[in-house]
Amino acid sequence: MEENIGAADIELTEDELSMLNEALSNVEIAGSRVGRVKKDY
Repeated sequence: MEENIGAADIELTEDELSMLNEALSNVEIAGSRVGRVKKDY
């Protein structure tokens, strides 16, 4: 849990943020998790 909390302190440079945004823009999202979450709970 401490490692997860530590992740909130990460600071990204403009270049790092641009690289992440570019990589994420190539990910195709398919389906919906909302229905699965509602079903599980």
